[in-house]
Amino acid sequence: MQTLDLADHHFAAIMDGYKTNTIRRGVRLLAPGPLTFNGILDPKLSITVAVTDVVHLPLIEIPRVISSKETIDDLLPRVREHYPDIDPNEMVTLIEFKPPRKRY
Repeated sequence: MQTLDLADHHFAAIMDGYKTNTIRRGVRLLAPGPLTFNGILDPKLSITVAVTDVVHLPLIEIPRVISSKETIDDLLPRVREHYPDIDPNEMVTLIEFKPPRKRY
């Protein structure tokens, strides 16, 4: 099973279907299929998503690839919360996923 740590405050956005991707520094060898995110601070936080695509590219290309209205200037401060010294030209891994289905 593929696993990644995730900042605890992102779990609600995944459950709500708002967060459907994550960016990781460097080249991460992940594949489409199940991926479990584990909370960094709260070990009880865990959620399994379905990875749909994994792309390796320079950080500066992310807004274009995800068809975002954001620019790198919008994205960079959020990425630097996790990787303070990351350079916009540095290679990253974009992991796109579908959130788990809501149970009614």
